[in-house]
Amino acid sequence: MNEKALMIFRQLLKTGMISRNDNPELWNDFETAQVREALDVLRKQLDFDIYRASDRAYLIPEEDNVIFSKDNMDFRRDIRSGNDIKITDLYLLNYMSMYLLYEFFHGEGAEPLCRDFVEQDDFISIFTSHCESVSLRKSDADDISDKYSINFCKMADQWLTKTYGEPDSRQIATKTGCLNRVLIKMRNENLFIDDNNMIVPTQKLKDIMPYFLRKERTASIHRFLGGQDNAADQ
Repeated sequence: MNEKALMIFRQLLKTGMISRNDNPELWNDFETAQVREALDVLRKQLDFDIYRASDRAYLIPEEDNVIFSKDNMDFRRDIRSGNDIKITDLYLLNYMSMYLLYEFFHGEGAEPLCRDFVEQDDFISIFTSHCESVSLRKSDADDISDKYSINFCKMADQWLTKTYGEPDSRQIATKTGCLNRVLIKMRNENLFIDDNNMIVPTQKLKDIMPYFLRKERTASIHRFLGGQDNAADQ
């Protein structure tokens, strides 16, 4: 096996990325044909992709990856929770994570980033309005028989029953506590940073989101999160 390719792979496993500025020697090796061919063998065998964005490259697990994928236990650890959080709240936090990404990246065309920051209080208001619209749509529907739609509506209703909470709360019974738990995970994965109560996307997140949105997912994501009339059925 190509030793230089293994060194690059080791760095990708360690930090999730390499860059021309931070890893100049590895980057020079990364741009050689022999190393790229060796990495391609690893990529196919281990079900991951290497996505290049300007002078940075990221390791991204494929959907079927069983080595780098995470389960509910991993998610509990990421948000610093044991078994004190019910599985229904765990699903709600997962959904809130998705909606936070959507709030920043629902632009059209080649520029999906549609805002540079959001205040934490504002995001709670935005997410609450979204859940209220889902709850109203459920009330207006003649028949919601799909199991996923029912569970989706329950998550929205569950959010609406929570109290607001103190700004630094981590209690799952509060809206601020739920957001703060999600932000723990997002910060640890270098996706968002906090700046005076502002949620700001990192360069890493701005780099990799076009990768996920290019795979014919944009329309389904917009239907799922964008509040269209049939969103609950997606």
